Amino acid sequence: MVTLIVRFALAAGLALLAAGTALASGSEEQSGSQAGSAAASDLEVLVPGRTVVWGSQAAFEADTGNSLPAFTEAPVLAAMVAAGDLPPVEDRLPDEVVVVDPLDEMGIYGGEYRAATITPGCCGDFEVMFTRFQNLLTVSPEIDSTIPNVALDWDLTEDFKTLTLTLRNNMKWSDGAPFTADDFLFWWEDYATNENLSQAVNVAWKPGGTPMTVTKVNDTTVRMQFAVPYPIVVDKIAFSPYARSRSTFPVTPKHYLSRFHADYNDDAEANAKEAGFEGWTQHFLAILASQSDDRNDVDFPTIEGWDLAREDEFGSRFFHRNPYYWKVDTAGRQLPYMDSMARILVESRDVAELKTIAGEFHTGRAHLQLKNWTLYKENEQQGGYRALLWNSPVGNEMRFAFNQLYEEDPVLRDLFQDLRFRQAMSLAINRDEINDLVFFGRAVTSQVAPPPLATYHEPWMTDHFAEYDIDQANALLDEIGLAWDENRQWRTRSDGETLSLLLEYYDRGDRKPIFELVKEYWEAVGVQITLKVEEDRLYSTRNAAGQVQVAHHPAHLTTDVGFALREAGQFRPGDISNRGWDDWWMSGGASGVVPPQEVQEIYALLDRYLQTPLFTPESTAIGNEYSSRMVRQLYGIGTVSQAPVPVIVRNDLINVPDVDWWWPEGRWFNNTIPEQWFIRQ
Repeated sequence: MVTLIVRFALAAGLALLAAGTALASGSEEQSGSQAGSAAASDLEVLVPGRTVVWGSQAAFEADTGNSLPAFTEAPVLAAMVAAGDLPPVEDRLPDEVVVVDPLDEMGIYGGEYRAATITPGCCGDFEVMFTRFQNLLTVSPEIDSTIPNVALDWDLTEDFKTLTLTLRNNMKWSDGAPFTADDFLFWWEDYATNENLSQAVNVAWKPGGTPMTVTKVNDTTVRMQFAVPYPIVVDKIAFSPYARSRSTFPVTPKHYLSRFHADYNDDAEANAKEAGFEGWTQHFLAILASQSDDRNDVDFPTIEGWDLAREDEFGSRFFHRNPYYWKVDTAGRQLPYMDSMARILVESRDVAELKTIAGEFHTGRAHLQLKNWTLYKENEQQGGYRALLWNSPVGNEMRFAFNQLYEEDPVLRDLFQDLRFRQAMSLAINRDEINDLVFFGRAVTSQVAPPPLATYHEPWMTDHFAEYDIDQANALLDEIGLAWDENRQWRTRSDGETLSLLLEYYDRGDRKPIFELVKEYWEAVGVQITLKVEEDRLYSTRNAAGQVQVAHHPAHLTTDVGFALREAGQFRPGDISNRGWDDWWMSGGASGVVPPQEVQEIYALLDRYLQTPLFTPESTAIGNEYSSRMVRQLYGIGTVSQAPVPVIVRNDLINVPDVDWWWPEGRWFNNTIPEQWFIRQ
């Protein structure tokens, strides 16, 4: 097995995370019958204070010298077995299970985990999403290595062009159907490369511009072959957000979806029209759904710990345990511990925040704001929770990108393309004040740049045109020819009109003060700003269509591994604005807008980075040149970075760490192994 160390240079933080002792050796082995009947209070974790994961029963037994006891299960499943509604637990698990030693305590079965969302579909919450997702591989709880997960093992050839995945024999989907290599082939041949269903292969699966090939070696072996070296593919298939999207999660249940596919079912077209769709392709895509959290088909099989059971009339979604889930604890008890999950739809972020403080939800993160940290701490006892601060070493907490492809106003487009304008607008921002007023001095003022833990970070990057210098900003705007009006209130454009920008944004609670401050800063140098708050999906639609003048978004994924996970997905010239450039790159020049030579060279550097092993001198050199060009050209203008993240955990939710990382590279909650969380009854 190829082990890829995902070195995030997190030495200080990981020292806290991995403060557990070495594996306990020589502990007394329990018999299967004893373990099966023992109460959780009679069992002990092997390594207190540290969650440990073994990719197989064989690895667990070799590492600890212990034999895994006979499998047992949650009472709700045992009752179904007794009633004849389920096979015995040993028949539901694969030949090799994942074994988990919980963080602090052996869990108790039962209970419903509850968290908030503010949208009925995808992306309105992070708590429930990232407690469920399971990818082919994953990261260790300490985020320092890639380990088996859905796949039992993997091998990447020395030329980095062929990845072989070994699946778990007798693993099953949540409906009991076999999980095999056929499910990979179906996804690739019948969806991802089917022109009726997929417009283009996702960039993740066509490094160098050439789609990979997928081969079934046998029922439990899948081979992916690439036209160019692709060493970072191992990191990609360990990245939990890949499990969200039908275009990036390279496996889907053939036995279920084939009934909606015309190549497998002669009645697919008629069935689709009977269901109210124009044809089978629309029906198929609706069932599969673009994002898993938009999926509302309760019969759709999953490999996650919990699957969708129902959605109520208010839009809240409820999940129940997957009886075929393939992980157990060190006592042989099938995970997860919690019986069910509830994703409660509420009116707004403010309501979600208030309900979390009141103790109605087991965790809170997506709807919390650092500015309210004192409020969270003051209400800990009354709300029955712990208020924690987790690390978030992101590239920037909020950045702004001028749309250099803005077609609705050629004068603004030309202005946005002028580097001096971008430099001036950056110099006009008082980052120290944003840090003090919005982040209480806990963040770091910074340009959009890789954080210090990235191997290619250089100190000058965070300071580049990031000082607050009104005089220099005005001098640059004067140099461009943006004259003041007769009242010296606003600057005028080349056509004599007032220079005015529309700053659209969706309010996540913590964003509004930043936008209000930036409006004040930019108007101080004569650029009139109109703020407009929009619903997040409307903003996203307009931005994708190139209609937004000044785009905004945090800058995540700016570390070595972050670049690999999403092709520098939040640190590209065309990621949040200038989308036509990104389309050009992703399509290999077949569509989109041909970028300027400088931008083409930046994308070429990214291609090289993705074909180079991480943390090598060559990788660091390419990452440095790429980042240097991105920072100097100011395709994004930053504010502050590395602000700590408030997280609320209710006191009855056990085995959630006090210290962790909240960022994409850390997989949000995923790396804490939520299957080993439990609710103390």
